[in-house]
Amino acid sequence: MIFEYQTGKVGCVSAGMDRSEVRRLLGKFEEFRKSPDSINTTDDFADAAAHVYYDNHDHVVGVEVHRESGLFYRGLSVMEKTPEQIESSLSTLSVECDRSDSSMISIEGGKVGMYLMEDNGGVDVVVSVYVDLSET
Repeated sequence: MIFEYQTGKVGCVSAGMDRSEVRRLLGKFEEFRKSPDSINTTDDFADAAAHVYYDNHDHVVGVEVHRESGLFYRGLSVMEKTPEQIESSLSTLSVECDRSDSSMISIEGGKVGMYLMEDNGGVDVVVSVYVDLSET
């Protein structure tokens, strides 16, 4: 599945959307607890290669898209790109990147985090993107 980021939305999943609506839209899921301290469970949509996070009222607060899917940011495909490719492309869109964490590229004031992992050739590439859709 290909996702496109827009403010307040990742693909068909919008900030504050109810869990039942997300499940209806994305289909088959497995519910799990991301960590023992998680406020609520997370839904894993394997066919969409995405995790959706919820608040304690079952409203969407975040979406994580994995590399098996695609994610576009302002028309730019970000998965499997190197940090240099991302930074170069985003600079043409006048988007500032924060690289203070060597394993992540952060944009939009930390609302969008692109996680890096070494590929088989020993090069860091984007393997997942987390979009914070919380309204705080």
